[in-house]
Amino acid sequence: MKNPIRTALITCAATFILGYLNGHTQSTINSFVSPQTGNLIHLGLHVANQDAPRIITSLIMFFSFVLGCAAAHAILQRKYRPRIEFLLSWSFFVLPIAAYVFFGALLTANTVIFTLSLASGAALGFFRKIGDIELNNNIVTGNMRFLAINLYDGTAGRNPARLRPFWIYALAIFLFFLGSFVCGVALNIHPNLANWLLIALLALPYAVGASAPLSRRFE
Repeated sequence: MKNPIRTALITCAATFILGYLNGHTQSTINSFVSPQTGNLIHLGLHVANQDAPRIITSLIMFFSFVLGCAAAHAILQRKYRPRIEFLLSWSFFVLPIAAYVFFGALLTANTVIFTLSLASGAALGFFRKIGDIELNNNIVTGNMRFLAINLYDGTAGRNPARLRPFWIYALAIFLFFLGSFVCGVALNIHPNLANWLLIALLALPYAVGASAPLSRRFE
């Protein structure tokens, strides 16, 4: 999907959903499904403590995330038409999350982590552009670094043009945080509300991304 406005909207939606999803899994299965810094620290501690089950769980998360990134790259290399590319990429992202919502009680924790980390990695490959800025839509540390660099260049460096990327990185960080906050509020009200809100969030971008006609205007 090459239309810049639709691409930006889908990237924002994916970033919010990834924050929501990580908040949801941390609250329900006590694990993030994106490779935040804390995951690597936990892996080191698990190895030090010779905690084999948790080591396996951590390795599954990292492996599945990398697999999702590779799958996204493979799909993008095929150069599908914009609408088809969107439907493939968003569905690849959505289906594992929907399986988690509807069938999570029947799945083992490692199966959940594998499927959701796969979706998380795919999202990093698919949905990462706002304008000409590439984001890490679910690895916040990188966004924080670029936010700081652009803020410095835009103020002390006297290059006002660098303030635009600063605000884009700030938006990505805020959306990721906002997703986890909204998830926490929904879970406090009722777990079913959090589940159905997640499904609604996953369905909404179809109306944006799939609405582009198959014409070269959007390629």
